[in-house]
Amino acid sequence: GVEIFRLDPERATVFAFGGGTGAEIINHAVEGMVAEGCELFQIIHVTGMQRARPAVEHPHYHVFPFLTAEMAHAYATADVVVARAGFNTITEIAACGKPAILVPMRGSHQVLNAVFAAEAGVARVMTEDALTGESLLGVIREVLADQEAYQELSTAAAELFPVDAAARILKEITALCGILT
Repeated sequence: GVEIFRLDPERATVFAFGGGTGAEIINHAVEGMVAEGCELFQIIHVTGMQRARPAVEHPHYHVFPFLTAEMAHAYATADVVVARAGFNTITEIAACGKPAILVPMRGSHQVLNAVFAAEAGVARVMTEDALTGESLLGVIREVLADQEAYQELSTAAAELFPVDAAARILKEITALCGILT
């Protein structure tokens, strides 16, 4: 991931995206924190295919309209993920064991997804109303600065969905079949 995105391996990395079509509210918040944030960390920002390219530039700010195979590398490289709260996104974050800041889409199922992730200790949640460049930067700084809390988020993310689910299901089916036959 470091080579693909031209990253500094000595800097923390924030991976921010709003889904395939992008999320204007996340884009604006990320753009609003680039100047100050990129003095502290580097950003991989996926804006969405239909979104205008940000006017903001910084050597530690890496902008892409869309990623395909590179998404796995972005997750792997990230120290913190900023994203919507779709179930697939939460699953990906958990599979990668990454601390996250979730911004659920107001009035959608994502609100409950975000509550689930927060209660599981996987993510911090920010409402759309509270999301600004300044507020996002503050939460990212908190997550990166508190190593104990950071590790707790990361561990909770990795434990949210078991990686051996298929084996567990097979074991249950085998046990049930043994009882029934």
